[in-house]
Amino acid sequence: MARDLNSRRRMDTLLKDLRYALRSLRGKPGFTAIAVATLALGIGGSTAIFSLTSAVLLAQPPLREPDRLVTIWENASKIGFPRNDLSPATFAALRPAASCSLACRDARSAGR
Repeated sequence: MARDLNSRRRMDTLLKDLRYALRSLRGKPGFTAIAVATLALGIGGSTAIFSLTSAVLLAQPPLREPDRLVTIWENASKIGFPRNDLSPATFAALRPAASCSLACRDARSAGR
């Protein structure tokens, strides 16, 4: 019984606060418009960034066997890059000698 009264009291307080907030916002239409626009832009921007991140970083690559995907680096420790990306020329020179069961592709040209 006491819990019901406490819940009802909290709900009444919440409704009073909401009514007060709406009355205050009606009295200041410029502030209300800016606040609503700011919230809309923030929510829209966050949604867009999450959608892009989810599609690019979190989704599985469209491959038959993604667990067999590898990255090839060249050792350039002499110039301070122990794991240096392959240049397009180095990749083109190594490609004919590669023993790939499917096809060897440069990751930068995979989407083209």
